[in-house]
Amino acid sequence: MKKTTRIIRPKELAEMLGVTTVTLWNWRQQNKIPQPISFGTKFIGWKESAIEAWLSEKENNG
Repeated sequence: MKKTTRIIRPKELAEMLGVTTVTLWNWRQQNKIPQPISFGTKFIGWKESAIEAWLSEKENNG
């Protein structure tokens, strides 16, 4: 059985991290978070696995 890749949208990611979407965009511009995947001009998101890996790295490296 093939595992599907879940895509986290900006609003959901901001809620997960406890920040506003404006902060999320600032972090994106400053390369503080992984870059999202673009599915067109109005649809971007992050692979759940990429966010989990990034959070683990932050947890381990402070």
